[in-house]
Amino acid sequence: MKLRSILLVVLATVGVVALGVNGCDSNGDAALRVGTFNVENYPKHERQRTTVPQAIGKLDTPIIALQEVVDVRRFERDVQAELGNQWALAVSSQGPSQKLAVLYDSTRAKLISTHDYPEPILHPSGRPAFEARFEVDDRTVRVMVLHLKSGGKFYALRAAQWWALLPIIERGMESGEEFMVLGDFNATGWADRATLFGISLWTGAKWLSRGIECSHYWSRADECVTTTLDHALASHAGTAKAYGACETVGCANTDRCPTWVDEVSDHCPVVFDLD
Repeated sequence: MKLRSILLVVLATVGVVALGVNGCDSNGDAALRVGTFNVENYPKHERQRTTVPQAIGKLDTPIIALQEVVDVRRFERDVQAELGNQWALAVSSQGPSQKLAVLYDSTRAKLISTHDYPEPILHPSGRPAFEARFEVDDRTVRVMVLHLKSGGKFYALRAAQWWALLPIIERGMESGEEFMVLGDFNATGWADRATLFGISLWTGAKWLSRGIECSHYWSRADECVTTTLDHALASHAGTAKAYGACETVGCANTDRCPTWVDEVSDHCPVVFDLD
């Protein structure tokens, strides 16, 4: 067990140094699109009940992993009012008030099953991993949603959460189905990225989001700092793109955050096109 842990850390460190922090995603035609979106304590205000569904509607994404859905029934109703009654919500049965969920277009994706994994609940406010399994055309797609512990100083706890999930991720990547682990990984620094690289090497997963520049706006007292907190590891190749303000405003640090942060969320949706 100790040798395996050491090997994981060594591979992660060597990989990040050799290939750099910023990766590039290849272009290509996509047969399936999956997204992730931290909707920041939905609904944090009444405007968000319109702006978030509108933002989702612009993604053309039949499956979207969600984090921080506080009022799940209101969220589902608001999305249906904006986008149509074919949209449905699969929700984790465990965790705190900020729920994990998967939003899906039932005309394009058929829900097969859901499952909660308690393994990453390693602290009082910890959340499970939530998996939803779909049939999309002739493809079986398994989407595991994560929302790991936030805060730069909690890297060790996030590493422990990854370690607890590693056997599950290994089995998923080896299952022969299209398997994705995605969500708000709270990857706040190089150590988190090293862990992600190590997980991808160990399990054979593709780190699809490695090249995106940002997915989160952090409003501090005198500046707005951008980070890449939202990621995906997948069994199949694909590309990643951040939408919302990350696409229209960009990822440079500025003296104030874009209005998107107040109107929609402090996160941008990230979409993955799978080959």
